[in-house]
Amino acid sequence: MQSHTLTYMIRTFCAFILLLISGNAYCSANQDTKYLYRVLDQKLDSQSIFRARKQEKINILTKELFRHGLSITDRYYVCSHLYDEYIAFNFDSASVYVNKSIDYARQMGNEDFLATSLVNKSHILAVAGMFDEAESILGEVDTARISHNSLALYYSQMSDLYLYKAEFTLGTEYYMNSLKTLRHYRILPLKYARKGTFEYYNALANHEGDLNHYKKACEILLPYFRTLHSGDRQYSIVASTLAFFYKQLGNEKEREYFLLLCAISDVEGSITENTSLRELASLLMDNRQYDRAYRYLNASIDDAIFYGTRLRNIQASQLIPKVITGYHANQMQKKRIEITFIIVLSLTTVLLIVALLSIMHFRRKEQESAKDVAEANRKLQKVNALLNETNDRLQKTNGRMREMNLIKEQYITRFLKLNSHFIDVTEEKRKEYNRLARDKRMKELYEAIKSQRLEDEETELFYVNFDEAFLNIFPDFLEKVNKLLKEGEKIEQRSSTRMKTDLRVLALLRLGITDNKEISSILRSSITTIYTYRSRLKSRAIDHEHFEDQVMSIDKFD
Repeated sequence: MQSHTLTYMIRTFCAFILLLISGNAYCSANQDTKYLYRVLDQKLDSQSIFRARKQEKINILTKELFRHGLSITDRYYVCSHLYDEYIAFNFDSASVYVNKSIDYARQMGNEDFLATSLVNKSHILAVAGMFDEAESILGEVDTARISHNSLALYYSQMSDLYLYKAEFTLGTEYYMNSLKTLRHYRILPLKYARKGTFEYYNALANHEGDLNHYKKACEILLPYFRTLHSGDRQYSIVASTLAFFYKQLGNEKEREYFLLLCAISDVEGSITENTSLRELASLLMDNRQYDRAYRYLNASIDDAIFYGTRLRNIQASQLIPKVITGYHANQMQKKRIEITFIIVLSLTTVLLIVALLSIMHFRRKEQESAKDVAEANRKLQKVNALLNETNDRLQKTNGRMREMNLIKEQYITRFLKLNSHFIDVTEEKRKEYNRLARDKRMKELYEAIKSQRLEDEETELFYVNFDEAFLNIFPDFLEKVNKLLKEGEKIEQRSSTRMKTDLRVLALLRLGITDNKEISSILRSSITTIYTYRSRLKSRAIDHEHFEDQVMSIDKFD
C-alpha cells in the first residue's frame, strides 16, 4: 500500500514539473491568437504583393501621361493622380509629379489648380522635415483668388505643417509655440470645407480634441470612419487619429484596436509614410512582446527608408534606446527562467533520490517476494525515464535559448549600425538634393535621383554585414554544407568573411526563411534566379529530396 502511494506521489510531482516547464510557452501561444495581430502579420507577409499592385496602377497612369495628343488640362489631372498615388508611397516621385502639376497649372492660369498643387508640394516638404521651405511654398498661394474648397485644403495643410513641426520639436522649448499655431489653423478649414468631406470631419474632430473633448471627437469621427475602406489613406489617417484620442482618454484597448486597423490599412494601401507600425512596436515593447515588436519596428524603418524622408527616419531611430532596453530586459527574463529551471530540476533530483532510497528500502524489505521485487524495479525504471525526459527537455530548451540569443545579439548589433548608417546617408542625400534644387540645377537633381549607385553601395554593405554576422554564428557552415554535396560539386568560398550567392541562399534557409519571394527580396534577385539556385543546389546534393531539410538542421538544437 505504501509502495502504491509513493508511486502516485512521484507521478503527480513529475506531471506538475512538466506542466510548469511548458507553461510559459502556452501563455505566449495564447497571446498570439488575437485576430487583428494575425491579420496584420499575414498582410506583412504579403507586403510585396500589395506594392506590386500599387506599382502596376502607377505604371498605367505613367503611360497615360505620355499618350499622344493629351491636352495640358489632361496632363495636369494625370500628374495630380500620380501625386496622389505617390504622396504616401515615395517622396522623390511625389516631388517630381507635384512640380509638373505646378508647371501645368501656371500654363493654364488656373488659380485653384495652382493653389492645390502648391499645397500638395508644401505637404511633402513638411513630411520631409523641410518646414521653412513648406511654409514659403504656402506663401505663394493667393488666398483672395481661390475657391472655398481650395481654401479648406490650404488651411488644412497649414495645420498639418505645424503638426509635423510639433512632432519634430517634441520635448524642446519650441513645442508649445508649434502646438499653439497648430490649434489656430485647425479650426479655419471649418469655415470653407463642405460638410461631409474628409477636411470637414478631420478639422471638426481635431478642434474638439484641442478643447480636450476627446469623447466628443470620437463620436464625430466614428460614423464617418465606417464609410471609409481599409487601404485608403484617409481610412488610415482617421484610424490613427481615433487611436490618439483613445490614448488621451486612457482607453489603451481601443487605442491598440485602431492602431492595428491603421497598420493593416497602411500595408494594404502600400502607405510607407506612416506611424502606425512604429507606435505598435513601442506599445508591444511596453507589454514585453519583444519578438513581434522587433518585426514591426523593422517594417517601420524599412517603410521610412523606402519613402525617403529624414523626419520618419529620425522618429524611427528614436525608438532604438527603447529597443536596447527591451532587449536587455528580455535577456534578464530568460536568465530568470533558466534559474527557475535549474531550481526545479534540483528539487526534482532531490525528490527522485528520496524516491529511489525509499524504493530500495522497500526492495530490501520485500526480497522474499519476487513479484514485489519486479514491481519495485519497474517503478525505478519509470522514475529514471521521467528524470531522463526532464533532463532532455531542459537541455533542448537551453540549447534553443543559446542559439536564439546568439542570433539576436549578432543581428541587433548589425541592425543598429546599419540603421545609423542609412540615416546618415539619407541626411547627406537630402542635403545634396536640396542644394541642387536651391541652385535650380534640375538636370543634375534628376540624374542624382535616377542614379543606381547609392542603392548598389547600400546593397553591397548589407551583404557584407549579413555575411559577417552569419559566419560569426555558424563558422563551420560551409564545411557542413559541403558534406551534403557530391564529390566535385563542393562550394568554394572566396574568403573567410564573404559568401557567394548560392551559399547566401542556403544561409537564409538555415535562418528559417524558405519563401522564394522573401529570399529574392533580401538578396535583390529575381524569383526565377532564386528558384534556379535552389534547384541546382538540390541536383548537386547527395540526398536530393532531403537536402534543404538537412541544411536547416545544421547546428540546430532539436
